Amino acid sequence: MNSLSSRRRMAVMLAGCALVGSGILTAAPAGAATLSPAPAAVLAVGPQWGTVITEQDDLIIRAWPSTRADDIGSLPSGDRIRLSCKTPGGTFTIDGVSGGNQFWYKLAGRDGYVTAHYVKIDIDRLRDLPDCPRQ
Repeated sequence: MNSLSSRRRMAVMLAGCALVGSGILTAAPAGAATLSPAPAAVLAVGPQWGTVITEQDDLIIRAWPSTRADDIGSLPSGDRIRLSCKTPGGTFTIDGVSGGNQFWYKLAGRDGYVTAHYVKIDIDRLRDLPDCPRQ
């Protein structure tokens, strides 16, 4: 019986050494502060979802953020699209309407930009959408 207990103790010690060696189990002094993961809201910064809102034609996807850029595709109204970042670009204006929108969204997971004028995104989500890196 004694040899069985010795074997179990040895197995437990070896398992403990393996866990410590792999980094899964670490020792810390008593009372040491431990870091907890950040709340999910803090980690939400990044790509966000938007909805295409056009009245007549599809939304044109441009090669870069400008109405002068090549047309590389289109999206129908109502499509939910993933946006990776926002950037100022060529101001999008509508004939006969004053003002305009200079912001563009880079599509996530594919090439191209769309004008922010025709994409609905919740204002709180917009704050979490990062600026595109300068090129």
